[in-house]
Amino acid sequence: MQAKLTAIVENMIFYDYMLFGGSFLLFIFLIVIALLARKRMGISVTLITLAFLQILLAPTLGYKEMHKHLYKNQTVITKENKLQFSKAIIVEGELSNLSQYDFKSCTITAEVYKTSQNQIKNAIYSLRSFDRASVVEESIAIGGKRAFRIIIEPFLYEGSYKIKTGAECR
Repeated sequence: MQAKLTAIVENMIFYDYMLFGGSFLLFIFLIVIALLARKRMGISVTLITLAFLQILLAPTLGYKEMHKHLYKNQTVITKENKLQFSKAIIVEGELSNLSQYDFKSCTITAEVYKTSQNQIKNAIYSLRSFDRASVVEESIAIGGKRAFRIIIEPFLYEGSYKIKTGAECR
């Protein structure tokens, strides 16, 4: 647990500290306002509820959205092979750095989803992948591209499927 927390803190950037600090200050501000308005119970309870919702949601949603925009990238699948004599799929693709920053590392993930002719089943299947694999690529410059290859094994599913790729970069 301590190693995970250390890794998170080491990978934080200036904007992360600003987001978390601002969220904490807004939480304190809302609690103080609620305490000052304690004679009006409805307003006070509403502000306390808002403060706790804000301290839970703002850092997590803000972190995801901020990193999505700061470290914008695109993955494209160029080739996909299901091996005949081995229970595996090879996914080849390309990762493009579309952001204003160099990427130190990117975790590229390929996820496999079931597909069906039925639209309702497709919607349900798209909620959860049944198989996934990841690779890590290091040092991608601004505007740079990097080819990747991911092997998903063992792949035992015989029905129809689709593969989606994505990357989380820092």
